[in-house]
Amino acid sequence: MENLQLKRYTIREKIGEGGMADVYLAYDNVLKRDCAIKIMKSELSSDPVARIRFRREADAAANLQHPNIVSIYDVGESNNRPFIVMEYVKGQTLKELILQRGAIEKREAVFIATQIAEGLKAAHEGGVVHRDVKPHNVLIKSDGTAKITDFGIASVQGAIQLTQHDSVMGSVHYLAPECSRGEAASFQSDIYSLGIVLYEMLTGDLPYKGEAAVQVAMKHMQEEIPSVRSVNNSIEQSIENIIIKATSKSKVTRYQNAQEILEDLRNALTPEHAFDKKIELVAAAPANGEETRVIQDLDTLKPAKKKLSTRDKVLIGVIAAAILGLLILLVSSLLGNSNSEGEYFELPDVTNMSIEEATDELERLDLVVASAHEYELHDTIEKDLVIESDPVPNTLVKEGDEIKFLVSLGVAFEVEDYSGLTLTEARNKLLNVDFVNLSIETEESTEHEENIVIRQEGLAPGDKLDPSKEYNLILIISKPSVFQLPNLVGENYLDAKSDLEALGATVEFNPQDSSTLSDEEWEETEFEVVTRMSPLAGSSYSTASKLPVVLTYWEKSDREIVKADKTALTALIDNATSLDVSNKTEDSVRSLNIAIENARNVINNDDATQQQVDSALSNLQQSIDFLRDVTLPPQNPTVNPMVETDTIVSGQSQAGLTVRVTNEHNIELGIGPTNNDGSFAVSIPQQAAGTVIYVTASDMEGLTSSKIPVLVGSSQQEPPAEGGN
Repeated sequence: MENLQLKRYTIREKIGEGGMADVYLAYDNVLKRDCAIKIMKSELSSDPVARIRFRREADAAANLQHPNIVSIYDVGESNNRPFIVMEYVKGQTLKELILQRGAIEKREAVFIATQIAEGLKAAHEGGVVHRDVKPHNVLIKSDGTAKITDFGIASVQGAIQLTQHDSVMGSVHYLAPECSRGEAASFQSDIYSLGIVLYEMLTGDLPYKGEAAVQVAMKHMQEEIPSVRSVNNSIEQSIENIIIKATSKSKVTRYQNAQEILEDLRNALTPEHAFDKKIELVAAAPANGEETRVIQDLDTLKPAKKKLSTRDKVLIGVIAAAILGLLILLVSSLLGNSNSEGEYFELPDVTNMSIEEATDELERLDLVVASAHEYELHDTIEKDLVIESDPVPNTLVKEGDEIKFLVSLGVAFEVEDYSGLTLTEARNKLLNVDFVNLSIETEESTEHEENIVIRQEGLAPGDKLDPSKEYNLILIISKPSVFQLPNLVGENYLDAKSDLEALGATVEFNPQDSSTLSDEEWEETEFEVVTRMSPLAGSSYSTASKLPVVLTYWEKSDREIVKADKTALTALIDNATSLDVSNKTEDSVRSLNIAIENARNVINNDDATQQQVDSALSNLQQSIDFLRDVTLPPQNPTVNPMVETDTIVSGQSQAGLTVRVTNEHNIELGIGPTNNDGSFAVSIPQQAAGTVIYVTASDMEGLTSSKIPVLVGSSQQEPPAEGGN
């Protein structure tokens, strides 16, 4: 890392890790600022597709300059490993915020969703589809600003597709139905994901869950989204309507673009929408005869048409032959034994004989054996032995009748269910089965001991195999789960225990006695939430070690709760909303509005601590000070002159300016001030008709108007087209 771009960046600490890259906090020694550097993992640096995907993130976000999108500063390569330098956002992800708080207060949730929509609108206008909108990819700053990050699988107009299935990449819990069906992601796919994110913020949970990704995808395609008002009936119907429309299964009834959902988010909590009714979306017929497509994994759910086996066909033929034989016998008995074609006799049993033995046996009785035989596998009869004859044994036949054989292809091998066996036990069962090619794959498991068969692929239990053919069987074997410990600091200690045990970790508690805290410390302490982990978050943990993860937290003791004083913050909000912003920059106004909105969220939070109130107060005061220090630069004055006579130049400008008249050689002919109403009249030497003179106006700070040419002789004549300075 130390050789990155000639040591321009100093790596400070690792702050994140993904499947493709590691993220580090760094310092830019040239621009003197903190930044985040995402560096591709060394094992992927030689993969051309991975390098293209990594570069795509920079390409997708580099030109998107917006307050709600993480900025890209630089790209480069060190030791054959590409890296991206981006804005460092000090805060937490929206997913971490949801895990920490549970459901987010509705005003704050709408405020965050509005900022995400602002960022998506800018991305879409730049031709970029994010394709992985989820709380994990939204960073929340301490002042409440939301920033979209991770454009690693974004789609850029005109960019090549990396794989055939590139359009269905993304997180299945937030994936639009059309993407699960294999359609290309679109701007509306991002809007669908935003609707799911808003639902999760308001409820603290996902709308669709399942044991496998395909189950979650099916629910996205088939089930209506649950009502957020059934979880919290204080949520306005106008907010639920936004979720319903954003997550519509049909793109026809979904928001058509980010601007539409942005307008609804901005107005959701206004008085005119206080009594909105629940919307009902009318489904439209697919355009251009488009059919619904199902994701490939679901094809296995279609029942296969059952075909009659050869044995079933023979059995049906035997029954028919037996009935025919009985009819012939009956007719023969009625007509007597004078049949000139010969007498009938019972067909002997030739099953389990070889084809040659059975043929000799029947030909001695003057029966004809068919030259072609049918073959099938059998459970017990060895290869090339007769399974059945047609007609069946003991059927009445006569000389010259044709007999057909069903012959064994060999004893079929029946595949067992190997799941739950040890690898050694499974190998022993397949030890002499040389026509099955056995492959072993491993998979991390928290439910099985090491080297236990989790499942089998390629061959299902009960399959009948032909020993003359080759088959492939894959056994998925358990191995200890190795993972990085998640950061659970700030999470309820019982929830943290559940999360860790779900990963396979052993957990121990280390409760701290809060009665030893001072009143001030007690007020600022979060109780029953994890304050420290051992080992630390980010450490590698193996389920095989059985070592406990120790969670430290404060136990709550009885003590009077002191409410936060919000008086000063309320007064400062009133002061901030009354400020004149007409001559202020866009950035200073935006910063003020965000600080005001964050302060209002704190005011509306009954459980806000004094520390949160003081922090909001400080942020708002800083925004006010910043606004007051910033003004728009003054504009150059303007002047509108005319020649009143051949010795007087008059006109209109602004009060307090100085008007100067010059000839074409920039020699001054006259000078004079403007009046209180901006009018002026400057005396000049007498000029001949047709002479061009020039008029400028300037203020005390040196700002000067354009040099305006005027033609002497007639105030109605057009001056020559000559540019000023």
